[in-house]
Amino acid sequence: MLSGTWKLIQGKGKGKIGDARWSGPLYPKVPATGTEDADCSMGCLYDVLADPGEHNEQSKAFPDITKQLLAKLDEYRETNFEPLTPNVTIAQVCEATQLN
Repeated sequence: MLSGTWKLIQGKGKGKIGDARWSGPLYPKVPATGTEDADCSMGCLYDVLADPGEHNEQSKAFPDITKQLLAKLDEYRETNFEPLTPNVTIAQVCEATQLN
């Protein structure tokens, strides 16, 4: 979720968002840095203007902003529509995404 210069990420389930590593122009010869299993169950907050690479998680430094954006995200989730599409594979979804 984006609001002004802030970006909030919250993981589903146990809060794991997966691979949160950064790679550079020499990847894969130079390994990526960061965590492979970031936990954003309580929300991860980034100032994308000051930190466009999203290296500095800010939720503890700005708890009021984090709380406000989590509340807004909960509002959005109440009206979120996730269609059930039978017989569609992940490969088909990826292919359609690339075409779009």
